[in-house]
Amino acid sequence: MSRITTRQKKKELNMIVEYIDSDSDTQLNLEQPPIKRKRSEIEISSSGEEEINAQDIIKETLQKQINSESQNDLKDKTTGINPESNNKRIRIENDDVTEINSQILKTEKRKIWTPLEDAQLLKGIAKHGLKWATIVCDPELTWSRTDTQLKDRYRTLLKDEQWSKQLARKMSKKEKEESQNKIEEINMEKDVEQAQSGQTEIEEEVGLNSKAKALSEQSDARGIITLLTEIKPRLMKMASTRMAKIVRAFIDFLVSIHDIDAEREQAIQSWIDFALEEKKVFLRQRLEICLCAFYYQVSQFQKMRTLLMKLLKETKKLDDKRLLVDIHILESQCFIRLMDLPRARAAITSARMEANVIYVPPNLQSRLDYWTGMLYSQERDFKTGFSYFYEAYESYDSQGYQYKVDASHTLKMVALCKTMQGKPEECVALLAGKIALKYNNSDIQAMKRIATAYEHRSLDEYQSALTQFPSELQGDFAVASHLEELGDTLFEQHLQRLVEPYSVVEIDHIAKLIKIDPAIVEKKLAQMILEQKIDAQLDQETRWLTIIEREDENKLLQNTLTSLVALDKALDGLGLKSTFIK
Repeated sequence: MSRITTRQKKKELNMIVEYIDSDSDTQLNLEQPPIKRKRSEIEISSSGEEEINAQDIIKETLQKQINSESQNDLKDKTTGINPESNNKRIRIENDDVTEINSQILKTEKRKIWTPLEDAQLLKGIAKHGLKWATIVCDPELTWSRTDTQLKDRYRTLLKDEQWSKQLARKMSKKEKEESQNKIEEINMEKDVEQAQSGQTEIEEEVGLNSKAKALSEQSDARGIITLLTEIKPRLMKMASTRMAKIVRAFIDFLVSIHDIDAEREQAIQSWIDFALEEKKVFLRQRLEICLCAFYYQVSQFQKMRTLLMKLLKETKKLDDKRLLVDIHILESQCFIRLMDLPRARAAITSARMEANVIYVPPNLQSRLDYWTGMLYSQERDFKTGFSYFYEAYESYDSQGYQYKVDASHTLKMVALCKTMQGKPEECVALLAGKIALKYNNSDIQAMKRIATAYEHRSLDEYQSALTQFPSELQGDFAVASHLEELGDTLFEQHLQRLVEPYSVVEIDHIAKLIKIDPAIVEKKLAQMILEQKIDAQLDQETRWLTIIEREDENKLLQNTLTSLVALDKALDGLGLKSTFIK
């Protein structure tokens, strides 16, 4: 008697299928599942016999032309009828099975490892280490083995002490040194290739940035868009970090140019869509920040607010503190332009809170200080605004030439705050000397003219400065929002300077000197009298202004009287306390 293993069972089943196919009277219906029928008494009796294998049942039922029962069905039913036969090796007593067993046992014998193959295995290990897939693919070694077979053979040979010593001895000799040198050479070549490719990418990045900067200085927005479209295939081959850095630099240059707004918006949106398709979340968020800056530039504040709210929700989930600072600064810019100062203050406060948690680069800290100063200046707190603007200016000035424009504009705001505090002489002194040589541009010249006009209390000089520098003064929101207040203050100071030499003066004469409509002058003088900025009387019948000259009060006498009153009260108090002591 012989036992039938699992592998032999599978081969026996294949032979049975071939037997079925060869029989013309027996056909298997593969298209439809077999229809289960009621089992016959012969099947039940054959299934109930002790120590009968499922394979015998299949053979016996095939002889009786039972085509509708599968192997699993018969095996399950046999287990149900005779539970004792479950999970047991069943001996076959039928002599007819020996023929099948003889055919099943005709399996392919395993190939014995030859000494030559062992030597090749040793050579492969010395050359490549324990990398079996690499050893199998080595063209110098002729193999008819798989990597699993190599691994098993290596484990078997390790148990042989003599072979292990031979392996250790050969690995320590010349072959080991040669293989180690070869590996080092290959690694060195890879490092050189990576260094060369990285160096090439760096040089290409520098060249592209220089081209974009040149186009930006020429205000050629269309040229930047064209160049960015042309280099897109090359950018796709670069590392994603370097590609994102180049694209952001190009978009920053594009946003800084005030031209072809529709084309610029379309170009930025196309790269945002590209980053969305490529699932580059970091790049997409940075480009959307640039798009918000573009919307601020073209005064599309509704679109800017919508995009900022979307970005704010995403960034809070990611907890990207650096990006949150950028978003809050842009949010404060938007609210300052809309003159929604409470919301602007909330945004600036949030930005400063986030900035306290992380390291903030100098340029971002300068922006934060600048917009904090802008908020205070809009709230007419020019002293605090001056301190923030001056911090931002020093930071921009220390960062080099690339932030020269930002430093110049911040210095312009420093001068404005000094002038609005009523200290034009300090503003003129601040803009002189080294600063005048370093930042001698139209913005600084305009602020010098304004400060000089304020110092001289001359409305004419102020009007000429507005005419000479319209874009630097009226075209700049940060300055234009204070020009009305500054002009009104200069108008009052100019009127005070004109009426100071007179005791009585005609309003028409003052209007003629100042070259303004007499009705406007009369209205302004009446307002100044009510606000006690000048001590005078206005006669509307004669249209004369009478200046009231009051003698200076003797402050020493007044102070002496005040001291005597206080001393009298103190003596009365002491006398009252003495009555209680008695």
